Amino acid sequence: MASSKIYSCLDKALKEPDNVFTLDLSHQELDRIPDDLNRLSKLVELDLSSNELIHLSPTIEDLQNLKILWLTGNCFQDFPCEVFQLPNLERLYLSYNKIESLPELTSSCSLTTLWISHNNLQEIHSSWEQVSTLSSLIASCNKLPIIPNSLRKLPQLITLDLSENHICEIPDGLYWPQLKKLHIWNNHITTVSHKISGCCSLEEFDISGNYLSSIPNEINALTNLKMFDLRKNKLKEIPSSIGDCKNLENLLLSYNKLGSIPLRISELLNLKELSLYNNDLSELPPVLDKLCQLEEISLQENPITKESIEFLKQKLPHTYFH
Repeated sequence: MASSKIYSCLDKALKEPDNVFTLDLSHQELDRIPDDLNRLSKLVELDLSSNELIHLSPTIEDLQNLKILWLTGNCFQDFPCEVFQLPNLERLYLSYNKIESLPELTSSCSLTTLWISHNNLQEIHSSWEQVSTLSSLIASCNKLPIIPNSLRKLPQLITLDLSENHICEIPDGLYWPQLKKLHIWNNHITTVSHKISGCCSLEEFDISGNYLSSIPNEINALTNLKMFDLRKNKLKEIPSSIGDCKNLENLLLSYNKLGSIPLRISELLNLKELSLYNNDLSELPPVLDKLCQLEEISLQENPITKESIEFLKQKLPHTYFH
């Protein structure tokens, strides 16, 4: 790119349109797209965030080189379908609007990033399964009742955030072979399919704040998992197969109903944080002293004797207890 200058005044940008690649028109109380914007034919990134836009005009379709479009914090109630006419668009930011659905795709789409959190999203058209290039989807704080079929087979997906929706299950039929981050906290999830084992690249799995009473044994297939957040569920036990998740560094189990911890937890030799606060633990497995990398462990609000905790402190002198 010939210039990295960020223009924030349209009038100045129009005086040298061939040099304008990035234009920031955020926070300018715009209620429509400026008519002259299409003169900036080399524009690559356009920021229209925090305005008062309710729709886009066809003018924007002339920006055929546009790769990044920010529409965060406007007043869109309908998805701006004009973006489908931008063949090079890769990253679209639409958070903090009032959009209720992602409509049918009217042309090919090569988006890699879509942020559409804090809307009123309730459905995603089946045609979105064609967006095989999508690697990051942030759709938290919406009203999705399920993981839509259109999202279940996205081969390039790396980051998926569906937190704070109305989702009740993690179903069969998922194909996310590249997925590394799955955030689906604060939903209504009661079950996780054993097919979660297909997400073999997963490194960060946050399913806290749900209604899980169990997790499948097949969780042991997630051998790349580093962070597993199960706080604020209804778990009574953890499968011993968790011991196969050798790369786990953070295992967060607070605010459940656990009465015991599997002995195989001692095989998690990379574990740095173990959160067990507010469970029903009356005793600790004797093998915890093998967790020599453990930096902190939370045990408060359990019916464990002080003697048991003091004994473990002696075995793990470099671990912070709280």
